[in-house]
Amino acid sequence: MNIGITMRVIAHKEYNETRDALSHDWFRLINDLFNNSLLIPIPNNIDIAGEIISGLKLDGIILSNGNDIGDSVIRDEVEKKIFEVSMNNNIPIFAVCRGFQYVNYLLNGSVTKYISDKVKDCHIANDHSVTLFGNMFVEIIKSPEIIVNSYHKHGILRKDLSKELKHFAVTKDDVVEGFYHLNSPILGIQWHPERKSKSFEFDKNIIVKFFKEGMFWL
Repeated sequence: MNIGITMRVIAHKEYNETRDALSHDWFRLINDLFNNSLLIPIPNNIDIAGEIISGLKLDGIILSNGNDIGDSVIRDEVEKKIFEVSMNNNIPIFAVCRGFQYVNYLLNGSVTKYISDKVKDCHIANDHSVTLFGNMFVEIIKSPEIIVNSYHKHGILRKDLSKELKHFAVTKDDVVEGFYHLNSPILGIQWHPERKSKSFEFDKNIIVKFFKEGMFWL
């Protein structure tokens, strides 16, 4: 299985250059979940991003974490291109943290800035519970609630979720933490499956089911 993954943009002041970066945790996670898998980092280069996806015939895309929307114009442009190419070719998209927010934004939803200032829970470096909706998700872990990690300044309130998306995980303060697309193979979570989390068993199961089965929520 070949899975492409986007990377964060980092400005290295000492060397006066811009770099793409990806946590080693992502390689560990994908190697643990899939036999003979290959995780392919996609550079933040608008001229070649689409060609990489088409040329490599990827089995899926991960829109990863890092950089808030608007922090890096080139990353925003590249991920928009990746999103369009993937949608047009029915390539599964798994969106995490920033990627989760960006998918909602691209589908005409909106993102609330500094979400912890507007709800009771702190969402920066803080574990918290989410309620699961839909039997297909509850049955995965045999529980209507899981504890997830949280590392995001901004977030999506339920009222601001795109009409093309359906929530499956929501906090008690109505912050959406998990969604799927109603008509396309897109699944997103606000938390980080590649980092240590009490939700690991749930994360592992939905990632494997998604990349192997596609729209398992139908």
